[in-house]
Amino acid sequence: MRRAAAVGLVLLTGCHDATKSQTAPDLPTAGLTAALTVSIDTNPITSTSNPNAPYMAQWDVVIQETAGVGVDIIFLNTTIRDATSGALATPMGLITLAGTVVAQQVGTSHIPPHGSITVPQSLQYALVSGGSAISLIIGVQGRDDGGHIVSGWGQATLD
Repeated sequence: MRRAAAVGLVLLTGCHDATKSQTAPDLPTAGLTAALTVSIDTNPITSTSNPNAPYMAQWDVVIQETAGVGVDIIFLNTTIRDATSGALATPMGLITLAGTVVAQQVGTSHIPPHGSITVPQSLQYALVSGGSAISLIIGVQGRDDGGHIVSGWGQATLD
């Protein structure tokens, strides 16, 4: 969002004083739009004692702002699929976190300019193929400090 400031004009003639002014914008990011990158830091898959969800996967989602404009996370979506068949993991193959939940988990849902946040995630699951390898597809959407909606995504396979 671009904001323009009018330049004030002051005329002094005798005792008459005419002043016209506006306040300058205080947004250092005026005209810029944030950019998000998403990376996934994975941990080894482990076994569980639950026959309905015999595997446990843990990973960290790292969301970084790269254009110099802060961003408030609106939501973070993670889709977990069987790496062999492409079917969604069971009992749940989708994790959706609202920005408020991200803030509860990590202390904030705001990414400062050129900053990052790390959101830990985990899931106990079973796969149609009977294997343990999963594909993660992670998308994030936010609103930057200039009011723009921005998004980013990342992908990883855990074996």
